[in-house]
Amino acid sequence: MYFKFYNLILLIFFPIILIIFFFRLLNGKEDRKRLLEKFSLSSITPPPSKKIIWFHACSVGEVKSIYILIKKFTQNNYSVLVTTNTHLSSIDVSNNFSKDIFHQYLPIDYNFFIKRFLNKWKPRIAVLVESELWPNLVNNTEKKGIPLCLIQARISDASLKKWKYLGGFYKEILRKFNFIITQSIVEKKKIIKSSGIKVSEVINLKNSSPKVYCDKIERALFKKEIGSAFIIAAVSTHEGEEKIILKSFSKLLKRNKKLILMLQPRHPKRKNKILKEIKKYNFKYKQRSLKEFPDKSTNVYLFDSFGESGLVISIGDIIILGGTLVPVGGHNIIESAQFQKCIVCGPYYFKISELINYFSKNSAVVLTKNKSLDQILYPLLKDRKRMRLIENNAKKITLDFKEEASLVYNKILTLDA
Repeated sequence: MYFKFYNLILLIFFPIILIIFFFRLLNGKEDRKRLLEKFSLSSITPPPSKKIIWFHACSVGEVKSIYILIKKFTQNNYSVLVTTNTHLSSIDVSNNFSKDIFHQYLPIDYNFFIKRFLNKWKPRIAVLVESELWPNLVNNTEKKGIPLCLIQARISDASLKKWKYLGGFYKEILRKFNFIITQSIVEKKKIIKSSGIKVSEVINLKNSSPKVYCDKIERALFKKEIGSAFIIAAVSTHEGEEKIILKSFSKLLKRNKKLILMLQPRHPKRKNKILKEIKKYNFKYKQRSLKEFPDKSTNVYLFDSFGESGLVISIGDIIILGGTLVPVGGHNIIESAQFQKCIVCGPYYFKISELINYFSKNSAVVLTKNKSLDQILYPLLKDRKRMRLIENNAKKITLDFKEEASLVYNKILTLDA
């Protein structure tokens, strides 16, 4: 009943969905060359002989969390298909994996498109990451007899409110998974409370993910140009955060001239808006997209490029964790901790609260709490001994995390009986 009603709604709204795609194309939010993949029209040919395991992850963060799993399966003679929804995630897959990894955009959740996709690829196992509960995708995969698992499971409060009105539908979808692994105890409790469905384990793969890539040659070039300047790097920032950071940086610069601020927006297409904010302060700035390097006279350097988080983090002395200064919920703290960095986190870290609380308990992160950013940063600049302690504690936490990827890998492998 639920699926019939859902598909009727989809059918009614199909013309509107086409219009939405049209405007997304005009605004550069869709991959023009590969848009037809979202309607299950792809020129990619599956490998004829190898076993295929299919991972679906929505965007860049989710894809990065499964790197280690993908590599384990390729080493065990599997071909891996990765489907995503966003253009940035497709770039990330192509930059980080060999030709053994196939990437396609996930078709929109209509029965016809999903069935066509499954008939073409014929995966042995389907692994969905985080919160990708597309009803027709789940239903048709299960009907085909393809084992399904949900890993890194996370259900937002907003999603739970929506599912509350269709509780039976929500439970019916979750029941189709062979097992569910949540990324935190909080998420486990949410799923059990809202559905009564059993959760297999609690494992966060982001905690044991490989160290993000850093180009050592580029790093050396940066270090040569900036000399002894102290670098504050804000990683994966969102709209509104640059304004907060630049305001605080302007105050810091009056007290210490040997500072450079590096801004790396999560979405580099926002660079023009960010440049307007930078110009308000008459800062001397340079841009990565123009292949410029900062020098001793540079105040702000805009890292308006893709796939260089490792480079930004490695250069920074203090790392401001993006998505925590505005109500986004925070991004991956492990990446900066693996580089042994002093990390500053804003008040909005609800998506990663368990991890931040653990870091805070072990003096491995600095929380702004009710203070302004400059009130947090200036004491750190003066107390390098405290910085070193925070850095060392952060690195130690990443080393203490158990290698849990093997456990997830073996559990998935049992489905290919």
